[in-house]
Amino acid sequence: MADIGKNAFEPSGTTMTISAGSTSWTVYAVEITPPAWDGGDAIDITTLGNTEFKTKMAQTLKDIGEVAFSCHYDPSVFASAPINVNGTIEIDVPNWGTLTVYGYLRSLTPQALVVGDAAKMDGSITVTNTSITGVGSNRVITEEGPSWS
Repeated sequence: MADIGKNAFEPSGTTMTISAGSTSWTVYAVEITPPAWDGGDAIDITTLGNTEFKTKMAQTLKDIGEVAFSCHYDPSVFASAPINVNGTIEIDVPNWGTLTVYGYLRSLTPQALVVGDAAKMDGSITVTNTSITGVGSNRVITEEGPSWS
């Protein structure tokens, strides 16, 4: 078992980078909520042969939730945000590792600018679990689940 330190989950210095094509967009997170994994509700597999009880099975596919974050607000960073561009999202936590998911930046919302407080913005990322390469007729879409390294 690796020694990950006393404050292994302390997010200081955590960055989130969205890479789509040849562009890269990085923010320093103040708060970040990684995506949840949800197996979903059971599937009803009752047949006409059943006389008293419904039968159910777990779904085979997992639903990966959204990533929510707060970060420092910078108008130039805000203006260049890759909204709705599918790409690779890497959440790097120092001394802990990197969570990689595939998806797109869905929204950015500046918080109120308050005298004496740091300017912040909130954002959300929709996880698509798809890696897209190529363009036009050469476009290839591949299923890519979250990974940890």
